[in-house]
Amino acid sequence: MAGIFWFAIAAYVCIGGYKFGFGSFREPGPGFIFIISGSFLAILSLIDFCQTLKKNASSNLVLGLHWRKATLVFICVFAYSYIFNFLGFVLSTFLLLMFLFKTTGATKWWHAILASFITTMVAYIVFSVWLQIQFPKGILGA
Repeated sequence: MAGIFWFAIAAYVCIGGYKFGFGSFREPGPGFIFIISGSFLAILSLIDFCQTLKKNASSNLVLGLHWRKATLVFICVFAYSYIFNFLGFVLSTFLLLMFLFKTTGATKWWHAILASFITTMVAYIVFSVWLQIQFPKGILGA
């Protein structure tokens, strides 16, 4: 169920991004990041779905879903879209990832903080520095 749900979300994100225009890799359009991230999400959700089918983990997929975690992730991603402009890319992405790493996995706090920091910095370097996509600076101005 989770794989199907996230694939549907990925398709929605890709279609919405396509409406804004993809552009090119040298000059990305407004929908570029949506299409790329939606495509990655679609690939990962298909992999998850295929692995679940292969394992036959549960005869009842609805009961096998961790509803609390799925709901927390959904709420967190929804909140991220609202705080993105206010807090800016770096801070809002770091907080989102830290929350996701800590709540969805059984990691220690310092693992969640380190993984969030590294992932946020790599995303910042790829999208802001390399592809020169302008993100909201937020309250920190960074």
